[in-house]
Amino acid sequence: MVLYRGNMLPLLVRCYPGQGARLFCRENRFEAYVNGRLSKEQQEHAIAEAFEKWAVRDFESRLEERLKHFCNIIGVTYGAVRIKSQKTRWGSCSSKGNLNFNWRLVLAPDWVMDYVVVHELCHLKHLNHSKDFWLTVGSYMPEYKTAVKWLKQNGAVMLQPVTAD
Repeated sequence: MVLYRGNMLPLLVRCYPGQGARLFCRENRFEAYVNGRLSKEQQEHAIAEAFEKWAVRDFESRLEERLKHFCNIIGVTYGAVRIKSQKTRWGSCSSKGNLNFNWRLVLAPDWVMDYVVVHELCHLKHLNHSKDFWLTVGSYMPEYKTAVKWLKQNGAVMLQPVTAD
């Protein structure tokens, strides 16, 4: 099973003679094609790499749409956007207006990803976690505390590599 957009989806593993692994998402399930001559550890590594590549591409397209949507609502503009693989942060905003996001947000429900996007965009107005910052976040996303709680409860699972069970 693989966590994706807040849902646990099955991961079907099939052998094929090619190199590495290929991953597809079809009809609410993932299919991984991996060389059957690799050891179990090598297969899992190849599947985890393929999943990350797939997830980053999926996240980039969703993130672009959500940034555009919330920038229009909040009335801010940002500099560069980078997708990272961090172990302790879901997002960050620099004093120059550059944004970083953890690709693993693709594993969370859409409303949780939206919270992180709103959180970072609000830093373009308040580059701190002051009372005014949280009031601003709350004005655009009144249920943000539920998203914070979801991340605290599920963050460790999101940081685990994808494995074939």
